[in-house]
Amino acid sequence: MNQKNYVYPFAILSAVHLLGQFLEEPLIHDVTKPFLIPALAYYFYKTCIQTPLNKFVYAALFFSWLGDVLLIFSGQNAMFFITGLIAFLIGHLVYAFMNINFVNDSNAKPVFKWPAVFVGGYGLFFFTYLKDVLGEMMIPVAIYCAVICIMGITAIGRWKRTDKNSFNLVLIGAILFITSDSVIGLNRFMGPVAFAGPIVMSTYLLAQYLLVKGYTAFIEGLKK
Repeated sequence: MNQKNYVYPFAILSAVHLLGQFLEEPLIHDVTKPFLIPALAYYFYKTCIQTPLNKFVYAALFFSWLGDVLLIFSGQNAMFFITGLIAFLIGHLVYAFMNINFVNDSNAKPVFKWPAVFVGGYGLFFFTYLKDVLGEMMIPVAIYCAVICIMGITAIGRWKRTDKNSFNLVLIGAILFITSDSVIGLNRFMGPVAFAGPIVMSTYLLAQYLLVKGYTAFIEGLKK
């Protein structure tokens, strides 16, 4: 099978899921949601060479999948939202770890590049904007904002430390992930956002796909 064909399960499931989001049909988007990240993991498994680094990609995808499943039930109990938040937080930490280590430097370490001030500034602004309505969720949201900004900052830290394709894919993926989570925050704490479901899931799914492609490009580059 052509390697490009392995993306079809993820692409088809994503299209059906987004259709369910647009139609506001829980039966469609809740049923398809648990299968989205496994389909992406399957694509990664089939298209990337096998190396010890792959386990970190699988770990990030696993915690993302766990977060997806838990958030399906967030409307029933706030604990599902909190535990889903924790799962994604761990996933972001794994992504940040990869951003620090998936570089061509002989000694991988956190590197701060000046454009990262925009990510940090945005995170601070966004949290400040929400803080008065967060109530008991203030600390969990503050921690989450900090962690996802760290993920974005470490993505920028790969600038000129890896090949251009891998850097661009990971950076765009990180920005889209921040965008998706921002809409979730606005929709949950500030009131309904028009087309929140389709916006959140389209940016999220594209973010995950680009991150996987970016890390795949880096891993593939190691054999050259």
